[in-house]
Amino acid sequence: MSAQPIVSFLDGAALNAPIGGEASITVRFDNIPDAGALSNVGYSPYINLILPTNGADGAGAGNAPVNDGLAYLGATYLGVPLQQWVLEFPTSGQVTHPFSTDAAGNALTVTGTPGTTLVVLRLPFGSFTPGQTAADVQVRLDVSDFADLGTPLNIQASGGFAYGRDPLLNPGADAPVFGPAAALAITPTVIELDKVYVGPEQETATGPSYPREWLVKALIADGQTVTGLKLTDVMPDGTFIKSVSIVNGTGTTSYSNITGLVTANFTGSYTGGGPEPTLKIEFYVPEFLRDGVTPVLDPVTGAFRVLENNARLDATWDPTDSRDPIVVFAIDPAGPEDIITAKSIAVQKSVAAVTTLKAGENLQWTLDGQVSNYFNMDDLKLVDKLSDGQVYDPSVPVTITMREGGATLFSGTIASKNIAVVRDPLTGISTITFDVSQEMRDRGID
Repeated sequence: MSAQPIVSFLDGAALNAPIGGEASITVRFDNIPDAGALSNVGYSPYINLILPTNGADGAGAGNAPVNDGLAYLGATYLGVPLQQWVLEFPTSGQVTHPFSTDAAGNALTVTGTPGTTLVVLRLPFGSFTPGQTAADVQVRLDVSDFADLGTPLNIQASGGFAYGRDPLLNPGADAPVFGPAAALAITPTVIELDKVYVGPEQETATGPSYPREWLVKALIADGQTVTGLKLTDVMPDGTFIKSVSIVNGTGTTSYSNITGLVTANFTGSYTGGGPEPTLKIEFYVPEFLRDGVTPVLDPVTGAFRVLENNARLDATWDPTDSRDPIVVFAIDPAGPEDIITAKSIAVQKSVAAVTTLKAGENLQWTLDGQVSNYFNMDDLKLVDKLSDGQVYDPSVPVTITMREGGATLFSGTIASKNIAVVRDPLTGISTITFDVSQEMRDRGID
């Protein structure tokens, strides 16, 4: 088996990055031998990157007329900067590799488009074996303020073993090894639509006791300015809007509980880099759908209902680069921008380290449950599972707080008779059952 230097982009074949912002990519270097008969170990490993510094409007070496592509900022492996060489391809389109040679021992000549950039990164290993963990290199790139919206900037990466497949610098007997190229396209963006649910674990119990929020945000690239910003949201049937407001901006809002349509028209201009212009929607899940007859949740089974939310963004952008045209945005992605589940009963789980997070120390788990305003629950039990590696500690009291209508009914320790713990000796999983209803009866609570 013959050593082969293989690089790949962990970000896939394409990603988006904001104009005037920073793009972070991860390049993976690995030794994946082929079926050849030579050594399966490669020596003096490195990565070549070719960056489209010219961009869409640049025309060659020396930033002529004005480049609007990608510029190199730096690279690290495990947080440590790598030894690097950054070379611009001149008008000849050729540069000399800083240390690798060809099979004849001559300095290696690399060919590229004039004005683009060759970045050579030497990995901190003398050799690279097939069984060695792949090396993930983090590369930071600057996206030009003048980059063309939606025009992909194509990066090429390849790997090499400068000393070939033995530790000697003897290219005549053991030629350097060059791996195949991998490609990644970075598409410049100006503004994106974001939707954030302010509530527990993408779910909510139904009723006005459980107010929630949806935030519709305009994410604007740093230094870029938009006008005519409008955020629109179509709330799902099964929600009741309490109020809407604009955060980090000014303008007018409107909403309708008949249609679920929410609109925010922002006045003035907005520049990226500060707080995001946001439409805030406060709501809860009512008992009935908008027809006033159909229950949101089945009153017999309490079966859950999925609620899908759709949003849209409109804006106008005048590019910093006078060579580029004004763009009118109408961002309305296919499908819902966010999904939550309306529930008759819900529970969330969180954990905190009592002391430090290491073997022999203690964890404290918290279960936070809610019952819908429109259901009564009896024989209520909370069932929790602890994975192998955790052991239930009966010496620490389990506490419970019960609230109804904003008032605390009880806060204290659960009786040990209302806690059942079963540990599976094969899997190591502990199943813990808390009989909440029985604890309430014991306390004289309805």
